[in-house]
Amino acid sequence: TNAGFETGNFTSWSTYGNATIQPNLPRTGTYHAKLAGQTNLPINYNGIYQDLATPAQAFWSLNAWIASPTNEPLTGENFLEAKIEYFDENFINIQTDIAPLITNGILTPGQYRQISVSSYAPLGATRIRATLNYVQTNNATGTILLDDIALSRTTLPSEIGCQAFLPSFACTRFMFSGPMRSSC
Repeated sequence: TNAGFETGNFTSWSTYGNATIQPNLPRTGTYHAKLAGQTNLPINYNGIYQDLATPAQAFWSLNAWIASPTNEPLTGENFLEAKIEYFDENFINIQTDIAPLITNGILTPGQYRQISVSSYAPLGATRIRATLNYVQTNNATGTILLDDIALSRTTLPSEIGCQAFLPSFACTRFMFSGPMRSSC
């Protein structure tokens, strides 16, 4: 919900750190989210997330378009991570799947690039959290722009069963504007 931030605010999103809505450089529409660090701390976290209920045997995909503006490119060891976390009924984290980190060497300033992470909800999961987290280290500068975020779910037919469809929940597929790779 509110994938392109076209409400002009963070409706349906929770934020932490330095996250704002801007009209400056959207990929589509009028608005985008901007994640910026705070240069007075050795390490800080800035981001957005959504929490949703998840059924058993659900396959989830988080897709987002990201950029670093030409006037505030990523520097140093700053990075963005896209992750899907699964929680049980007591909101205890039981699995986290993270796409390859996006660093200043991967992003071309001023150009949007797609990042994705997909995985299966493990047995016992009741909640999912989709997070885009910008980590700023050692007072390095730079900002991340986010737009057109999609969190989608597919549920397998109950007669197939997850174990028959995917032998290991530890195997997750990642992609960012290129070939898929496995982390098993």
